[in-house]
Amino acid sequence: MEQDTQPMNQPEVVRSAAAAGLPAVGAMLKDAISFMWRRYDLGLWYVLVSILVAIPMLLGVLVWGFLAAFGTVGTVFGGVVMAVLVIFTIALAIMNAGAVLYSATASEPDTYKAGWRWARSHIWALLWIQMLTGLVMMGGFVLLIIPGFIVAGYLMLSQVVLAREGLRGMAAMNRSWQLVKGRWWGVLGRVAAIVLVIILISAVVEVVALGNEAAAGILSFIISGFTTIAMMRAIGLIYQGCVTTEPAYAPASTTLYKILGLVGVVAIVVSMIGVSVAALTALDNLPEQAFEEGLEIGI
Repeated sequence: MEQDTQPMNQPEVVRSAAAAGLPAVGAMLKDAISFMWRRYDLGLWYVLVSILVAIPMLLGVLVWGFLAAFGTVGTVFGGVVMAVLVIFTIALAIMNAGAVLYSATASEPDTYKAGWRWARSHIWALLWIQMLTGLVMMGGFVLLIIPGFIVAGYLMLSQVVLAREGLRGMAAMNRSWQLVKGRWWGVLGRVAAIVLVIILISAVVEVVALGNEAAAGILSFIISGFTTIAMMRAIGLIYQGCVTTEPAYAPASTTLYKILGLVGVVAIVVSMIGVSVAALTALDNLPEQAFEEGLEIGI
């Protein structure tokens, strides 16, 4: 496939105090959409691998259903096989997203293959940063929701920092916070702009499908692969803009992340306990409900 030969030149930037170094919204959108079409190879690879990722999951469901016919032992063994395949599927999905993230945010054009090699060698770092940011944001959302949105904005560049600077875990989160600090609204506004464009593209796809749900689903799936490239390109441009005024990483305290992460863990544990109690209660009530229903129908 023909590769893009244009480097990731920073578009026109805004020099206001509120958004110093950030690319102008119009220039960023133009670059992101243009990159999406020029680098159609990244979109095609992303879609293709996304389809392949679903195969292990489907295989796990079929194996579990087959083994369940052999009783409790088969059901348990099938569940173990399903769990292994789910983990494998998650790993493939993370590497697929990491590959396009690495390629779309590179200062110089790069291939999906190069991105895949990087993602495969950084699979644990990618998984770790996603777990950490997820727990921290969940902790923020538990604390009256608004802190979650604020923290999400500050941590938006964490994975790009991992890809471009090699910082991992909380160091990547700290660096993202450092880059976004003082330009939170500017970053949020630019991300909202590219999201709005993606929504509009999806709406056009719905119109083109003329109400055919199957066609709309297939087209939306394919287009989502390309719009993912545009989104990551835009995030990369935002990162490049932030770096122009914050070129060096300054280590900082991670206490806030630890507190929010702990709140997130507690929220997950409480939720799991609640679901388990509800499920056990429902199971305990099944015989009584069956007896009552039997009386109603005269059994």
